[in-house]
Amino acid sequence: TTASRTSSWIGAMRAIAPHLRGRPCAPGKRREEKKCARNLRNRCKEEGEDYAVVNFYHLVDLEDVSQEAELHRRFCSEKDIRGRIYISSQGINAQFGGKKEDALAYADFVEGRPAFRGLRYSVEDCEGHAFPRLAIREKQWLIPLQGGTVDLPVTDPSCRATPLSPAEWKKMIQRQEQEGSKPILLDVRNGYEWDAGHFRGASRPPVDVFRETPTTRGVEEAFPELKEAEEGQPILMYCTGGIRCDIYSTWLKQQGFDQLYTLEGGIANYLRSEGDDEEVWKGSLYVFDQRLATYRDKPAATGCYHCGGPVVPAAHINCANADCNWHFLCCEACREKFRSCCSTECMHADRLRPVLERGGRYERMHEYVDGSDEERWQRGEGTRRRRRQWRARLRLRRAEKVASKLRGLGLSSPSSTNEESAASASTDEMESASAARTRHG
Repeated sequence: TTASRTSSWIGAMRAIAPHLRGRPCAPGKRREEKKCARNLRNRCKEEGEDYAVVNFYHLVDLEDVSQEAELHRRFCSEKDIRGRIYISSQGINAQFGGKKEDALAYADFVEGRPAFRGLRYSVEDCEGHAFPRLAIREKQWLIPLQGGTVDLPVTDPSCRATPLSPAEWKKMIQRQEQEGSKPILLDVRNGYEWDAGHFRGASRPPVDVFRETPTTRGVEEAFPELKEAEEGQPILMYCTGGIRCDIYSTWLKQQGFDQLYTLEGGIANYLRSEGDDEEVWKGSLYVFDQRLATYRDKPAATGCYHCGGPVVPAAHINCANADCNWHFLCCEACREKFRSCCSTECMHADRLRPVLERGGRYERMHEYVDGSDEERWQRGEGTRRRRRQWRARLRLRRAEKVASKLRGLGLSSPSSTNEESAASASTDEMESASAARTRHG
């Protein structure tokens, strides 16, 4: 029967699980295990297994975070669910997937908790698991932001921006354009997400990773376009699912900006409701799971980092140099030409991983190392220092190259001041960026 065959496949996967998650193994052996896992997903698909990715967040004051997290762990231990679920004193932020029945059961479980009544979540069908493992963690804050969010009143709706439905968002943009005034659009995401796709008229974020967005210095340094904001002019903010906008808008309100509006449910909700109208939206949508992008049949908004050509599907890769690991768009031809590296300098680095067969992320480091070479790849203070030095040399050059490409396309780019400040960032900021890129990559 279907059930017995599925059970045997699951048993086979459990047998190889220690190798998938455990000690270093030879690259050839790892490829065979990945092929086995891929075959399992294909068989489940053939037998009609339905999988889905679910996203939600809910900002609310929680008193006992540890107890809440333990309840979620107990429920998920009996379900086929993988993903990231963060719980803090300010609420919950979850991106997870699995068998559709299990994923929706967990979403209903959370919505049934007294603290999360009124929870709204989005569901997208997918092929197999979109996340490698399940992590339910207690966090100090739900999203990484320079300076933290503990002191921000994020759970008070009156301190956040006004949410707009996708239809209201589109009408407001069109109305301002008809009145002859360019709307102020703030893309509150990572720079590489903007590269994949963005609303037309929105400038590229001045930082590569959102956690570097300044909250301790002038607001104009975070978003230079706010210098031109007139009193009472609407400021429209958007991100993938909405949580980054909601939280960051509380800080902007503290800086005196009152006419703030966010896109309810984020870009994902807009594209489901209004479609990918090319007059409003350009490119695909970056997502933080193994899919890397939705609307994959569309080319990325900015093109290949090396040659500027179209990238279809719009999937990023990480630099093969383990001490760089930069996340960037690359077409298939340049991926082969540069051996999955972001520069010729990285191509001659000491710690190179194999060329990616297609766009995507690398596995954890030990998956590419056999026992005889393990010591050279171990992380230590020397490795961390070498990564910081490498990124310091490449950071300004990348910023200048990206800015030059954007100017050539007639698009907005970060000011030179931001480029210089990014290049001269403190060691702590660079370590934060390194950690963020490592998690995303």
